[in-house]
Amino acid sequence: MRFKLIVVLLLLFASALNAQTITQVNELSLDRTNTEVGISVPVHTTEAALWGLSNEEWERHLELLRGIRGRLSSEGISPIEVLGIHARNDAEREHYAEVWAQMMIMDAERVLKFQKAYDQAIREIAADMPLIDPELVPTKETNDEVELLPTDRIMYFTSLDCLACEVIYERTAQLLLEVDGIDVYFLGTSTDDHVQIRNWARERGIVPLDVRSNTITLNADNGSLKTLVPRMHEVPFLMLRRGEESLDFPIEKLQ
Repeated sequence: MRFKLIVVLLLLFASALNAQTITQVNELSLDRTNTEVGISVPVHTTEAALWGLSNEEWERHLELLRGIRGRLSSEGISPIEVLGIHARNDAEREHYAEVWAQMMIMDAERVLKFQKAYDQAIREIAADMPLIDPELVPTKETNDEVELLPTDRIMYFTSLDCLACEVIYERTAQLLLEVDGIDVYFLGTSTDDHVQIRNWARERGIVPLDVRSNTITLNADNGSLKTLVPRMHEVPFLMLRRGEESLDFPIEKLQ
């Protein structure tokens, strides 16, 4: 009888141990499955979605940046531009060009609306306080009376990473038929940034002949905008150079 009792106890102990082992194995399998599922989820899903790209497109853009594109272009280049520049066929190139154009137009509209709201706020807050030191920027005409002359030059202030400036530059470039030229100034740069500035010009279709003929000049700002308009620190910003005078040239005139 005592022997049978011992055998029963041993059987119960073995059954309990076996059940615990199975439970541990199941938990381990579940953890492993969860881990494997977690690894299979694309890392850049969120970033890709922000640009309207698939995970494959995002990974391709990252791979391209590890090559010559990452060496030649500025850090602010968008994934759409990267994919468009390295398009594998005409249809792909046209698709990314259309997507980028739509993004730029929408952003330009946002910038213009904000600029109008900013101008209105300045008028209400500053009242009659002048925004431009008349000694630094002598003018003989009011903004509404300024009309373009063939001898005028447009001063276009931008930065290498200003996405909102793209459409504004395109509209400014259309005025080349009416003025003597455009002087582009890059805020936050120096003469050491000539490679990035040259890449910026190439990406916007500015050819060496434009620069050699002085139709378009590319310049490090070196504080030019701050000197002309001490309170202005936002880009894009336009001014008109007429002889020795620098006149205010509102972005709204590009519409």
